[in-house]
Amino acid sequence: MHKLFSNQSATLTDILPSHPRPDSNRVLDASLLDFDLPTVIERIKQEPAWIYGKHNAITLTTVYGVLNNKAHRDKLIVFVNNYNATNPVITGNTSMTATRFNKLYVAAQNQTTANAKVSYLTNVFTNTTNYFTSNQASQLIQIVSAESNRLQLAKISYRSITDPVNFSQVYNLLSTQASRDELSAFINNNSTSNSNVAMTDANFKILYQTIQGQFFPNEKMNSLVNTFNNTTNYFTASQVKQLIQLVSFESNRLQLAKLSYRTVTDRSNFEQVYTLLNTQASRDELELYVKAYKD
Repeated sequence: MHKLFSNQSATLTDILPSHPRPDSNRVLDASLLDFDLPTVIERIKQEPAWIYGKHNAITLTTVYGVLNNKAHRDKLIVFVNNYNATNPVITGNTSMTATRFNKLYVAAQNQTTANAKVSYLTNVFTNTTNYFTSNQASQLIQIVSAESNRLQLAKISYRSITDPVNFSQVYNLLSTQASRDELSAFINNNSTSNSNVAMTDANFKILYQTIQGQFFPNEKMNSLVNTFNNTTNYFTASQVKQLIQLVSFESNRLQLAKLSYRTVTDRSNFEQVYTLLNTQASRDELELYVKAYKD
């Protein structure tokens, strides 16, 4: 079975036959339909269920058999595969297995210089597919000794923690109260979005290239609005910045910057989005919006 977008779609019932499926015990009393699949897709994507909904899936069992044209069947398969790639089902965050963690720990420990260790661990913690227990994060951070590096890694690691109630053990790695206070302030500012996982690099690349490939500016703008309004989408501040840069008008960038704020998983880095705005008036308006925003 394959999953396709939109729920409660009247268009699908208009297009697909209401007769029994081909594998039914009853005989079909109508010929197979042949229709323009690209037009169907565009028509569905204009519906409110697609534009404003969460893209809840419907099940397509034997729809492929409804298509007489092999080129259309192939195109449907490509579309479904691309859609599933850009709209993954998040089933919960599971910490890394002991076996995989041990390999990663040894690799980090074997880095030859302190800077190399910090760089390696930074990449480990910013990899959105990695999740750790507080104990695992603590072991990794102990590989480096400088207080500033430990504080930096502690902040970066918080996104990946599966048991934040035990994160206090990471505080114990910091020797000064000032560092512990700074980490506490960071967590307080980011705890509301910790459960939301930013889109993976692979899925983001597909999304970015899809929008970038649209010819007309208004098409790009509409796609970006829909992307930021989709409540299943979350991004890093850096990803948001890249998407907003696809449009050039100041007013559009300001609108998208506001829409995107809900989706940002590392709001402490949202300041980089401000740099996309040319006028102080726009930056001030965005700042007022952010200060007034409530999840």
